[in-house]
Amino acid sequence: MLIILGIAAIAAAARAIRALRSTLTSLPRSNRDWIFY
Repeated sequence: MLIILGIAAIAAAARAIRALRSTLTSLPRSNRDWIFY
């Protein structure tokens, strides 16, 4: 049970980190597009 919970926690953390990275990478691009256009 503990191993399953640990794997689930790691998977959730990885998904959260990927979501944060995607938002951080998309925001500067949109800002740059607004600045150039």
